[in-house]
Amino acid sequence: MQAALLNKHVVDCIGAGDSFNSGFITRLAAGDPLDVCQQYGNMTGAVNTTAAGGTTAFTSREDVEKIGREKFGWS
Repeated sequence: MQAALLNKHVVDCIGAGDSFNSGFITRLAAGDPLDVCQQYGNMTGAVNTTAAGGTTAFTSREDVEKIGREKFGWS
């Protein structure tokens, strides 16, 4: 099991579960091991909570990964 990424400054949590699912499935479809899928899902779910409206934090994959690195130490 992978640790969750905690956002101490949540803007909106609507859609965080769906964002986790999309991140997990993205890595699963790429053939990554389950631990990598879970880590990526944790990151995308956490990034979702940084902006209002469910998915407004998702402007591009590069931006999502940048937010993940900068705000949550994801690598």
